[in-house]
Amino acid sequence: MPGRRLDVVMTRPSDATEASARNLPKAALVHVAEGVSMVDFRPVALFRACFPADPLPDLPARLRESQSITVALAACGMTWWAAERVTLSPSHDG
Repeated sequence: MPGRRLDVVMTRPSDATEASARNLPKAALVHVAEGVSMVDFRPVALFRACFPADPLPDLPARLRESQSITVALAACGMTWWAAERVTLSPSHDG
């Protein structure tokens, strides 16, 4: 059974990488959600999601209520969004 546990929801100034990736001004506020992805109640991955704070002022409260990024974004009026996904695999180089 897949699932997710949100451990951290916070608003803070973006770091240089976050600001650049989202075309935000240096140190613009972002909402950050961090947690653990689970399968059969066992942890399989850590995650961090980062959102610009200005267009989503209620996102932290909605995340805490729903524990779901999809539900929280919809509650903030965002019914579509683009996601970047990075998939990592082990290196097989000696």
